[in-house]
Amino acid sequence: MKRLYFLFCGLVLHLAVNAQACDSYYFMVANSTVEQSHFDDKGKLTLRTEFKVSEVKPADNGSQATVGQTMYDKKNKVISESKANVRCDGDNLYIDMKFSMPAGPVAPKGEVSASSNSVYLPYPRSMKVGDKLDDARFSMSIDQGSIMQDVELFIRNRKAEGEETITTPAGTWQCIRISYDMEMITRAAGIRIPVRMKGVEWYAPGFGVVKTMSMNKNGKPAGTSEITAIRK
Repeated sequence: MKRLYFLFCGLVLHLAVNAQACDSYYFMVANSTVEQSHFDDKGKLTLRTEFKVSEVKPADNGSQATVGQTMYDKKNKVISESKANVRCDGDNLYIDMKFSMPAGPVAPKGEVSASSNSVYLPYPRSMKVGDKLDDARFSMSIDQGSIMQDVELFIRNRKAEGEETITTPAGTWQCIRISYDMEMITRAAGIRIPVRMKGVEWYAPGFGVVKTMSMNKNGKPAGTSEITAIRK
């Protein structure tokens, strides 16, 4: 009986330590809002995204946050809304791949319904230069009534390439630069449209992704996104 008691106490302590290790990530702070701004290849603002953390609760040896995503155009008009979960177990941050979709609405304007699977992209807290990171595949179906679209997003060849200090209007962080290959395949009316790009993101261990850059298959910059405000 005493042994079971100590095992239980050890488990509770383990869960508490993991939850505390998750508290520093911006997606794991309840009632906070994170603003991300998107710029084209010339540095002009094109879109703005607000992530609102509505709830953080214990789950899976750590914590799980419910995060709402609202995207605005440059005239501050809402163009898309969605919701996803972000998980943390103390050792890794797991971000739903819904947040990895290229900035901008996937479907044309109008009444639509969408369904997707839940796939999480891991970011180790102990990440170091030279590490190879897990690949992932995400799929989504979009129903516009007369038109059905299936979208697949593949992220491959993720690698921690170097360390850089990144400064945005929201602050300054010591980051690890992660490179990857991205392929998005859209299928509609029997037509298959693949788009291949390269990407780089700057991840601050214990905090989250601070900046991303997309490039065409030839390596030419196509746009950037960065955190521009954090409100708690």
